[in-house]
Amino acid sequence: MWASLSLGAIVVVAVLEHIFVLVSHRKQRDITVEDKTGEVWVVANPTKPSDYDALRIQINAEVVRATGRPARWIETTVEDPGTGQTIEALRHKPALVIAAGGDGTVRAVAAGMAHSRVPMALLPIGTGNLLARNLGLPLSPKGAIRVALTPV
Repeated sequence: MWASLSLGAIVVVAVLEHIFVLVSHRKQRDITVEDKTGEVWVVANPTKPSDYDALRIQINAEVVRATGRPARWIETTVEDPGTGQTIEALRHKPALVIAAGGDGTVRAVAAGMAHSRVPMALLPIGTGNLLARNLGLPLSPKGAIRVALTPV
């Protein structure tokens, strides 16, 4: 039991560290999605929102408003909760990768993002969304995506 708790704590610290490093890196280099140098990729857990198609439409509208083109979407699977999909997205040199799902999806995406120097954002559409709550992020998809696409 202690080993599980310790591993969980390590994962949470690693995810938080990755997010804070990305935020500070983004500020230092003034990287914004508005630069339009890369695409926005969404690594999404399609089982979380009750209306996945409506969510995609809503998020794509916000991404188009901010960048001039829709997001590229890649879905998680039971076999791979997001790490492999994130690595695939990174091969395309994105401007931003968005983890769309719950805390499990966020952890898997953060693992794939390690050392990438690409900004990561959260789109909390899971059941708990503890990390998003603890970071004070909006829990609505529209609010969260606007924060993700706003230059720092």
